[in-house]
Amino acid sequence: MTTTSSPVSPGDERRRPLLGIDAVAERLGVQNRHVRRLVAERRIPFIKWGHLLRFDPVELERWIDSARIPPQEESRSEPAVPRIHGGSRVPTDRRRPSHAGGPDAA
Repeated sequence: MTTTSSPVSPGDERRRPLLGIDAVAERLGVQNRHVRRLVAERRIPFIKWGHLLRFDPVELERWIDSARIPPQEESRSEPAVPRIHGGSRVPTDRRRPSHAGGPDAA
């Protein structure tokens, strides 16, 4: 009897079992509904096996790592408060002057 081996990377002799939606939702800290939305939008790697959805734990960890954003070193020259649309913030006490007389004044 001959066996065929699945494509496994070197050093990874045994694959961990595939995960279901509940396990993925727990790992991500979200509800099942959100995982299903990620699948529908094809934003998460998944395996469609008949009517079942399964997730490879190695691919899931890679996907999580690819979304990771490293912290940026804090520079003293950068402002502590981010600027909005590249402009500076306007203090709240500087308001537009009201128009005396307005359009209805006669």
